[in-house]
Amino acid sequence: MRPTRRAQRGFMIEVPIMAVVILGVMAWLIPAVPPALGVFVGLAGGGAFVAGAYYLFIVPGWLPGERMAKFWSWTWFVVIAGAMLVLVIALIARAVTQHG
Repeated sequence: MRPTRRAQRGFMIEVPIMAVVILGVMAWLIPAVPPALGVFVGLAGGGAFVAGAYYLFIVPGWLPGERMAKFWSWTWFVVIAGAMLVLVIALIARAVTQHG
């Protein structure tokens, strides 16, 4: 049986749900823990976001019956991974400057 668009409705919804849960946990944990642990939480959250972006954009078959062009798949992945890298570096810089 060949999967249809209707049968695949909701496919990949776990990535946005994971992103919301991670953001909620990070928003609750980072202010409540010491700066070094906050940096670790930020790195773990950033790594989870990058893994989700890889799973969403690079892993084949993320759109049933179609695939995004390889160039655009990698472009979106690099943009999201780069943004996460910038955010994690900013978090580390903030922790270092505040608690020198």
